[in-house]
Amino acid sequence: MMSKKNNVNKNFENKKYSILLVEDQPLAAEITKVILSSLDCWVDIAENGETAIIKTQNNLYDLIFMDIGLPDMTGYEVSWRIRANKQLSASQTPIIALTARIDNNDRNQCIEAGINAILIKPLFKEKALDMLNIFILDGEEDILLSKVNHNDDWLTISGKIIDLDLGAQLIGGTIDLAETMIRMMLESFPAELIQLNSAYQAKNWGKIKDIVHKLRGGVCYCGLPRLHRACILLEDYLMTDNRELSDALYHQLIREIESIKMVCANNLNLE
Repeated sequence: MMSKKNNVNKNFENKKYSILLVEDQPLAAEITKVILSSLDCWVDIAENGETAIIKTQNNLYDLIFMDIGLPDMTGYEVSWRIRANKQLSASQTPIIALTARIDNNDRNQCIEAGINAILIKPLFKEKALDMLNIFILDGEEDILLSKVNHNDDWLTISGKIIDLDLGAQLIGGTIDLAETMIRMMLESFPAELIQLNSAYQAKNWGKIKDIVHKLRGGVCYCGLPRLHRACILLEDYLMTDNRELSDALYHQLIREIESIKMVCANNLNLE
């Protein structure tokens, strides 16, 4: 029996829009919530697919941002289950997929699942505003595909280890907020380093890819351009059948993490 819906008030907490954010990476969820809140949105967070489905049974949202890489099921499956249940008002709610990459297979799965648009992470403020304008104000339902930018010199990592100006720009906030985001990222490093080391000792590259994917989901919102680049290089490389450069790219990622810790300890006083 489907539970009775309690529609979310459009002015809940004096906000104009009600948003469901389905995201399992805590830092990415928190930063995205900050961005959406600045756009007059009340944001409800679901950390996995099952929770998202339950929330759509009990609430009516203006828009759903759906991470594709969830721990219990894919965002495609969650979206399909929401669309399949015609008794839910959420079956007609616009769904925007968030993913690290896009290809033709992603596009096809989006169409099959009833997803309205698919965007490459991170969700910047400007793109979030575009989605609100298109799907809430205009009600358009075309599949919108962001293009992946490829760098020919793909192994290169250079530039600032920490860029607070970039961090503030990414989240549409202040330098203080950018520092806070980096502090949150630092707090996650010890556990992630333990997991990475354990997986590396076992040469479990699939596990490493999963850990790096989750790390990348948070880093992309911070002013940590070198670490973000290292995550992209390693994760994308592990998506291929090659392993020649796996060790080198793994150690490069670890060096970038250690460099951030060192810079923060000496300069930003974040530890």
